Amino acid sequence: MLGSFKKAPKIEFFTNIDMLPEVIPVEHAAKAMPSWWKQTIVPLWCDLIFDYNNGEPRARTSAPDLFSVSFHSAGQFLDHAPSSVRTSTVAVMNLQ
Repeated sequence: MLGSFKKAPKIEFFTNIDMLPEVIPVEHAAKAMPSWWKQTIVPLWCDLIFDYNNGEPRARTSAPDLFSVSFHSAGQFLDHAPSSVRTSTVAVMNLQ
């Protein structure tokens, strides 16, 4: 519980590789993000989790009690999209 600390907790990183921290110091992940990635982010009210389940795309949310994610059928979008979109799209999400 961060509220019970008078100071922020200290986080230390260790490695058995000599000189690694000096050559490649540990940085906050936000500093390592390329600018093009920052421009692709869509603000949402919780995290979306994408993976595959038995070879099929799956999407879940970090707040399943608040909303869910499903996929549109191919007939709702992909069947009508240009071929360049059809060949590069795995699934089309529906946030509910």
